[in-house]
Amino acid sequence: MKTISQRVSFAFRRAPDAGMLAAAQGIIRAMKMNANFPNPPISMDVLQGFAKEFRDAMAAASQGGTSLTAEKNKKREELYTKLQAVGWYVQMASKNDLAILLSSGFEAISNNNTKRQLDQPAIKSIRNGMARQSLITVIPVKNSRCYMVEYALAGEDGALGPWVRERTVTRCRNIPVDGLISGKVYIYRARAVGGLTGYSDWSDSVSHRAY
Repeated sequence: MKTISQRVSFAFRRAPDAGMLAAAQGIIRAMKMNANFPNPPISMDVLQGFAKEFRDAMAAASQGGTSLTAEKNKKREELYTKLQAVGWYVQMASKNDLAILLSSGFEAISNNNTKRQLDQPAIKSIRNGMARQSLITVIPVKNSRCYMVEYALAGEDGALGPWVRERTVTRCRNIPVDGLISGKVYIYRARAVGGLTGYSDWSDSVSHRAY
């Protein structure tokens, strides 16, 4: 059987500035204390510094001006270069294991050879685990290799905060989401990864109040 090569996707380079920044922040969160990647070429603290410089440059450029926009673009390219170096390291260190690669916060290039989609998953249940923790159970999806869970804080006015990718795991039961704020309502969604299609659609969102 032919081995499928798992490669890191750098598609976020084409994203708007906010998308690029969100991708960087997701990677930093996922890579910190990740035992799968003990020796990245750039520490996450240093990478966070580049992300902050880009964020500050974005804010400055929003006021207008050619020089400020040029500085923002420079900081964006610097951040991308650092992310690219980390991504190549992740690709090597993952040793062709999709679940390990996705645990880094990077996405993988789809190895889709057909137009067949993975079924859309559904969140079966959400229950409280330890304090400030929710446990997510997803109905299994045929041909999936792992599951990706994201959550967003629901504001008092009903507006959602940014989606945060918690983790990618091979199991579908009791997927932990940690570090929540007790008493706050969060919105969760999940998608399946693997098979021949790369990613399924996101599940319908489900709300749950953190304990």
